[in-house]
Amino acid sequence: MSFEVKRRTNGIHYVEFTDESGDRKRISLGTRDPKAAAVMGRDKYIAYFRGDEAEAGTDQPKRKTTFTLSQAFDRMRNGKWHPDVCSSWQTIWSDCRIIADTIGDIEITDVKLEVLEKFVADCRSAGLQDGTIKKRLSRIRTVLHRCATAWENPKTGKFYLNYIPAFPDTVKTPKPRKQELTEDDEARVYDYCNQQMQTSNRGQQWWLFKQFITWQIDTGMRKSETLGKTMADIDGDIVMLYDGETKNDEGREIPLTTRLQKMVNIFRTMEIEGNLFGGLTSGKVFEMWDQCRTALKLTHLTIHDLRHTRGQRLADAGVPIEVIADLLGHKNIAITARVYTFRKTHTLRQWTEHTEAAGLRLVS
Repeated sequence: MSFEVKRRTNGIHYVEFTDESGDRKRISLGTRDPKAAAVMGRDKYIAYFRGDEAEAGTDQPKRKTTFTLSQAFDRMRNGKWHPDVCSSWQTIWSDCRIIADTIGDIEITDVKLEVLEKFVADCRSAGLQDGTIKKRLSRIRTVLHRCATAWENPKTGKFYLNYIPAFPDTVKTPKPRKQELTEDDEARVYDYCNQQMQTSNRGQQWWLFKQFITWQIDTGMRKSETLGKTMADIDGDIVMLYDGETKNDEGREIPLTTRLQKMVNIFRTMEIEGNLFGGLTSGKVFEMWDQCRTALKLTHLTIHDLRHTRGQRLADAGVPIEVIADLLGHKNIAITARVYTFRKTHTLRQWTEHTEAAGLRLVS
C-alpha cells in the first residue's frame, strides 16, 4: 500500500490512498504548504492503518468512518447514475470527481452550509459561472437526499442523515441560453452536407449526419437520446423513449413528422441493424457539427440548439406550452414557459387574424 499527497484547485492539500478493502480514501490536510502537507500526509496514512485513537500530528481523537461523500457518489454511480440507466453519466461522473477533489472526502454528516459556501467560493475563484456551480450543487443535493431518505447505515439501521443541510442562496439561476437555427440556415447546413457527400471520402457518413440533423430538429430529442434509438423503438409513426433513457428518467412518445417518416422508410429498406445512427458517435457528431458551423459562420450554435429550434418553432406555431413540455420531456412546465414563451411579431399577427376569423369582435 502507498499514499500520495495531492493539491486541490483551491491550494489545499490532501492525502489519497487505497484501504485494505480496496476503497479509495481522501483525507484533507488543511494546509497549502507542500512541505507540511508531505509530513502530515505520511502521519495521516500511518495513523489510519494503525487505528490509533489519536491521529499522528493532531490531538483530536480519530473518528470511525461511517459514510463519506466519495462513497455516496460511488453508490450513485452503481445505481441511478450507472451508464445502463443514465444517458448523461459521463458529465455527472466528471462533476462528482471535481466535487470530491474540491471539498475532500469528508463524512456525509460534515457536509454543512459552511462547507457548501466554501465550495461555491472555490468554484468562483476558479472562474466558474453560476450555472455550472448550481449544477454541481445539484449533484451534492441528490446524494444528500438519498442519504436522508433511502440509504441506511447497516450498523445502526438508520438513515445516514437525519436532515438535509441548507444550501447557499447566493448562486442564482442563470437566464436560459437559447439559440435557434433559422430555416435559411437550416437549408445552408443541408447544402453543406450535400457538398461534403460529393467531395469528401466520408460521403456516407455525411449523409447520415444530414439525417441526424433533421431528426434533432423535428423531434427535439437530446443528442444522447437520439444516438441510443433503434428501429425497435419506432412504433408506426411514433418514436418511443422509455423510463431511464431520458434526463428526468421519465419516458415519452414523440410523433414523427412527415419527413421523418420518409427517413424511417429509407432506413427500413437499408435493413439497418442496431442504432439508427450507428455510424455516428457522440464525438463524431461534435466534430462534424463543428466543421459545418465553422464553415457556415454559425459558431454561436451548438448541437443542443437544434433541440431549442424544435421548441421555438412549436411555440411560434402557437402550440400550447404544456404540449411543448410533453414533447420535449420537461418535468417542470415552468422550465418550458421560461424558455419558449416568446412570440414573434408575425405569430402574434397570425393569431390575431385567427381569433377574428373565429368571430371574436371588439365592441365599438
